[in-house]
Amino acid sequence: MTRHYAAVFLFVMTGMATEHRDDSGFSVNVPDGWQVRKYDGGAVTIQGPSPSKFVLVLPILGRTKDCATSLRMNLTGSWPVFPAVSDLAIEPGNRSAVARFLFHNRQSRGAVLCAETSNRTGMIYGIAAPAQEFAREQPVMTDILRSFKYGGTAASSAGAPAAALPRMTKWREQNEGAFVIPIPEGWHVQGGIRRISNTDVRGGIRVWSPDGASLIQFNDVRLDKVLVPGRQGMPAAQLGAGWRAGPHQSGLQMAEWYLRQIWTSELSLSGLTIVSRQDRPDLSSQADQVPRSMGVHGFQHLFGEVSFRATRNGRPVEGRLLGMTRMLWSQSPDLLGGNFETEIKGYMGPAGSGGTLARIGGYMEGNCEHNYQWVAANRQAAAQDVRNTLNQMHASAEMQQKAFWDRMAASDQRREAVNDVLGGRVRLTDGQGNQYEAKAGSNYYFYDVQAGRTAGRPNDAVVGADVYPAPIVDLRPLEVLR
Repeated sequence: MTRHYAAVFLFVMTGMATEHRDDSGFSVNVPDGWQVRKYDGGAVTIQGPSPSKFVLVLPILGRTKDCATSLRMNLTGSWPVFPAVSDLAIEPGNRSAVARFLFHNRQSRGAVLCAETSNRTGMIYGIAAPAQEFAREQPVMTDILRSFKYGGTAASSAGAPAAALPRMTKWREQNEGAFVIPIPEGWHVQGGIRRISNTDVRGGIRVWSPDGASLIQFNDVRLDKVLVPGRQGMPAAQLGAGWRAGPHQSGLQMAEWYLRQIWTSELSLSGLTIVSRQDRPDLSSQADQVPRSMGVHGFQHLFGEVSFRATRNGRPVEGRLLGMTRMLWSQSPDLLGGNFETEIKGYMGPAGSGGTLARIGGYMEGNCEHNYQWVAANRQAAAQDVRNTLNQMHASAEMQQKAFWDRMAASDQRREAVNDVLGGRVRLTDGQGNQYEAKAGSNYYFYDVQAGRTAGRPNDAVVGADVYPAPIVDLRPLEVLR
C-alpha cells in the first residue's frame, strides 16, 4: 500500500480468512461471510454479512486536488456510499489525509484514508460498520485492507493493450430483413422487427452469450407509445394497440422503471442495488439537434442512465441501462400534451465484465447496417426522406456510441492505469521514444543521463524527486504516461 497506511490503522490479525485472487489483478484475504465485488474504474468493495459493514478500495486517476480537500468535498457532497455524513473530522498528513465520521443518520461510522501515489493519482481506503459495532469490527476490516495487494493473474498483462473484441459474425434481422448487425460468434439473438401497424414499426433485440450469463440489449418492441393529456385533461378514448395514456417521463425514469419491472423479473435478478443514476443532458441536447437540422421542430429527447449490481443464479452481476424518451409536443397543449416513445439499451453480465460488454455493444451499434430498400418501402417516402431517416439513425447511433458505450468501455482502457496505481509503479517517457518504469510516490521523475550510459538496466537510472528542478544536474525530465 503506502508508508502512511500503517500509521493510520492498527492491524490485528483476527479470524479466519480465505485468499481471493481476482482475474483483474488483485488479491485480498476475505473472512468467512464476506464477499468481493468489483466495479468499473478499478473500485473494489469487500462486503460484510450485512450491507452496513464493508471495506472500500478505490484508485483515483486524474487527481487535481490534495487528499484533505478531496475528502472534504466528497464527504460533504453527495458520495452515495456514505450518505448523510456528520461529525466529520479530517486529519491531514504528508501527502495523505484521514477522515473519520458518522453517516446514515449517525447509525454508521466510517474511516477513510486518502494517499497520494503521484502528482496525478491516489488511492482511497475505507472501512465502515454500524456505529455501535465499529470498535469491535475495526481490526477485522483493517486486516482485510492490509491483505489487499496488486498481483496475481493479471500482473503479467500489465501494460498490454485492452483485449481485442471477440470474433464477430453478421446477423440478419429475420422477420423483415430490416438490418444486419455484427454479433460475437456463438452468441444468439432474440427479437427483431415487430409491425404493430404500417405507421408503427418497431425493432428490438437481445443478444445472449453462449452460456446465458451475459446480455446486450437494443430496445424493446413491447414498450408502448404514450399519449400525454393536455392541460384540460383528455376525454376517454379507445387507444389502439401499442398505445397507452400517461404523464410525460424522462429517460432516467424509464430506465429505472425498466430495470425494476422488466429486467428484475425476466432475468431473475435478486438483491438489486442501484449503484448510480443520472440524467444525460449531453446526449439529450445532441439528439435534439438532429431533427432541427432537418427542419423538424417540436421534438424533445431526454436521456438518462442507471448502473446496478445484483445476484443472478447465485452469482454477482453488474449492468447498465440507458433510457431515452422522444417527446413530440402538441401545438395545442390545452387539448393534448403530445406523445412520446421510449428506447432502452444496455448490458448485464458477471461482475467485472461491464467494460468488455460495453465495448462489444458499442461495436455492434456502430456497425449496424440498415436495409435501404426496407426503409424506403416501409416509409413510402421520397428518396430524400429515406436519406434523412438513415442519416438520423446513423447520427444517433454514432453519438450514443461515443457518449455511452465508449464511456462505459473506458474501464477496459483504464485498466493499464489502474494496474499502475495498484502496483505502486509509474510509466514514464522522455519524449524521445524511450519509456521507463519507476516506483510511484514522487512528484517528478528524471533520467540520470550519466548513470544511464553505464547502467545495464535503464530503469535503474530513473530518479524520483519532490521538487522541480531536481537538485542534481544532468538529469533529463520524464513525463508520466497516462
